[in-house]
Amino acid sequence: MRAVRDVRVTLGVGVMLLLALTAFVLTRAPPRVVRVGEPNTGTGLLIAGDAEVCQANETLPAGVSAIRLSLLTYFGPAVRVKLSAGPSVLAHGARGPGWSGTAVTVPVSPRRRAVAHVRLCVNVAPNSELIGFTGVRASARRAAVLNGEPMNVRLGVEYLAAGRGSWWTRILAVARHIGIGHALSGTWVALLIAALVAGVGGLAARLLLRAPVAAGRHPTAGADGQPASSGVRPPAGANGGPASGGARPAAAALLRRVPAAAWTCALIALLNATAWSLVVPPFQGRDEVDHFAYVEQLVENHSLPENGRENGTYSAEETLVLRGLHYKQVVHSPATPAISSVAEQRTLSSDLRAGASLRGSGEAGVATAEPPLYYALQAIPYVVGRGNMLLQLQLMRLFGALFGALTALLTFLFLREALPRAPWAATVGALCVALQPLFAFVSGSVNPDTMLFALAAAIFLCLARAFRRGLSRRLALVLGCLIAAGFLTKLNFIGLAAGVFVGLAVLAARRRQAGAGVRAALVPAVIAAGIGISPAILYVLRNLLASHAALGSASQGSVLVSADSVFRELSYIWELYLPRLPGMTHYFAGLATYKDIWWDRSVGMYGWMDTMFPTWVENLALLPAGVLVLLCGRELLARGAVLRARSAELLVYATMALGVLVLVGASSYLSDIVSRAPAFGEPRYLLPLLPLFGAGIALAVRGAGRRWTYVAGTAVALLCFAHDLFSQLQVVARYYG
Repeated sequence: MRAVRDVRVTLGVGVMLLLALTAFVLTRAPPRVVRVGEPNTGTGLLIAGDAEVCQANETLPAGVSAIRLSLLTYFGPAVRVKLSAGPSVLAHGARGPGWSGTAVTVPVSPRRRAVAHVRLCVNVAPNSELIGFTGVRASARRAAVLNGEPMNVRLGVEYLAAGRGSWWTRILAVARHIGIGHALSGTWVALLIAALVAGVGGLAARLLLRAPVAAGRHPTAGADGQPASSGVRPPAGANGGPASGGARPAAAALLRRVPAAAWTCALIALLNATAWSLVVPPFQGRDEVDHFAYVEQLVENHSLPENGRENGTYSAEETLVLRGLHYKQVVHSPATPAISSVAEQRTLSSDLRAGASLRGSGEAGVATAEPPLYYALQAIPYVVGRGNMLLQLQLMRLFGALFGALTALLTFLFLREALPRAPWAATVGALCVALQPLFAFVSGSVNPDTMLFALAAAIFLCLARAFRRGLSRRLALVLGCLIAAGFLTKLNFIGLAAGVFVGLAVLAARRRQAGAGVRAALVPAVIAAGIGISPAILYVLRNLLASHAALGSASQGSVLVSADSVFRELSYIWELYLPRLPGMTHYFAGLATYKDIWWDRSVGMYGWMDTMFPTWVENLALLPAGVLVLLCGRELLARGAVLRARSAELLVYATMALGVLVLVGASSYLSDIVSRAPAFGEPRYLLPLLPLFGAGIALAVRGAGRRWTYVAGTAVALLCFAHDLFSQLQVVARYYG
C-alpha cells in the first residue's frame, strides 16, 4: 500500500533528522556568568515610555557573548545595548520585542580582551508599557542615569560567555538536579521522563503507521459528506436520538464504538502531560501556587477563598514549602535555577515534615474569583496525598493530565464528526493537539484551564453532531450540562459561551426551516440554554443576597459599554491581535502584537512566563506555519461548495473564537489601561479553541493533495513532536541547567 510506504519513508527520514538535530543541540554549551556587574536586590524605578539608562565604571570581560539586564516587564520592548570607552564602541547588540520576565538577555559581539572603565547604555524604545529598571541602591556618583537624570539605583547586570562543557557532559548532573525538589526524588526521575517521552514518540509513530490502513478500511460515501460507517455513533432515529425498538446501549458498548486511534491520541496526551508534570518544578506552573491554595482553602477551611482580605496569606505549610523551594527567587527569574543541592533537599524535606498549619487566611491570589467546580474535583487527589504537600501537588497535576487526555479524545471525535471524509487528516489533527507543548504544559499543572479545555472540546463535538444530525432533546441535555459545567469551571468560559448560545439559536432556526413546528424547534435549544445559564443565574442571586456586585469581579466589564471609552476599548482589543488602523490610539508602541505576543509566545512560553525560545527559533517557525496556512487555504478554496453548505456551522465556530478573543482583550484592557497592571497576552487563553487548531491542521494535510497527503501528515506530526521535545529541553535548561 503506497500510503503506508509514504508514511514509513517520511517517518524514517524524520526520525533520523530529529535524532541528529537533538544530538547537535546537546553539543552546544550553555552560557555561564563570567562577571556580575551589580546584584539585583529588587530596588528600582518603574517607567512608562521610551527610556535610556547609562552607567559608568563597568568592566567588560573577555569573550562576553551576551549581557543579562535586570529589566522587569510583561510586554517587553526592543532593547539595545552599547558598551563604549570614550568615543570607541566596544560592543553592541539588540533584543527584539515580546520578551517577558524580570530579566532580558541581549546578545553582543564578543571581544578578545577585557576592558575596564566601560560605559554601559541600555535603550528601550519605542515603548508604551510599564518597565522596571531594577538593581541595587547606589550613591549619586555610582548610580545610573535615566534619560539624562540621575537615579538612586545601579542597574543589575550579568555578563555571559560560552560555557566550557557541552550539554552531553552535563547530562548526569542535570539528571541528579531533576531528582531534587520533587515529590519523587532521585536520578531515576530523569529516566522516567525520558521513558515517557519515548513512549509518546513510539505511540505517535504506531498511530501514523496504522491510520492509513484504518482509513482505507472505512471509506466514506454520500453526497452530503456523511460517512457510511464512522464507528462512533449508534444508529439514529428520526429525532436524532437512538433508534427506537431497543434499549439504550450500555456505557461499555458506547466506549467500544470509539475508534482505537482516539484512545491512542488520549494516551499520548496523558503521557505527554505526565512528562511535563515531572519536568516543571513544583509551583512553577502558571498561577499554580494560587490554584493549590484555593483547593487547600476548600478542603481545610470548608469555605471558598474571599476577596478583599487584608494582608491575606497562604497556609503556614504552603509558605514554608515555597520558602524551601526558593520559590520567590526562582519565579520570573531565568537566571535562577530550581534548588539543586542535597542540603536544600534536606531542608525541604524537613519543612514537609514540620506539621505546620494547613489553614490559611482565605488567600488564593488570582484564583480567588474563579468558580469552584474544578477545585472541588481537585480535592480528591489533594486528600489522597495528604501528609506531603509535594505529593499532593504531583497527584493534582496527574489529575489535570487526565483532563488533557480527555481533551485529545474529544478533539479526535470532533474532527471525525466535522471532517467525515478525511479520517487520516483528522487523525493527524488530533495527534498534533495531543503533542501541542503549551497544552501539555498547562495540562501537567494545577490549573482550571485543563478542565476548561476538555469542556470546550466536548461542546465543539456536541455542536458538530447537532449541525449534522439535528439537536435532539438528549443532545440538548448533554450540551446544557456542559455549558453549566463551563460556567462553574472558569470565568473565561463566558467568551466561549456567547458563541454557543448563538449556535443554539441557529440550530433552532434551521430546525424550523426544515419544517418542524415552533415548539419542536425551540424546545431542545431552550433546554440546553436553560440548563447552561442556571449557574450564572444562581451566581448573580448569591452575590445580590451577599450585597456584592451582581457579576462579582466580572462586574468591572461595565467599563466596556461606557459611552466615552467604547472606541478606545475596541481599539485596544483590535490592536491586541491585529495591526493598528489609522485613528486608533497607539497602545502597543514598538510591538507587532500578532507576531511578538501571540505567535512568539505560542512557539513557547513556559514556567512563570519566563522561559521562551531564542528569537531566531520563533522566526524560523514562521516557515512551516506559513506552508500550513497556504495548504489550509488551498483546501478551503477547493471545497467552496461544502463551505457554503456549512456556512451556518462555520459562523458559529467563528463566533465562539471571536468571543474568546474579545473576552481576553476586554480583560487585558481593564488590567492594562484601567488598573495599570500587567496586560493579558498569554496564548494559553486561546487553548479552548484547540479543536479548531486540530481542524486547521487536518485541512492543511488534506490540502497537500491525494499524492502527498500522507507525507504531509507524517511530516506535520513529526514537527509537532519535535516542537514538544525541544520545548521540554528548553524548560530543563531553564530550571536544571
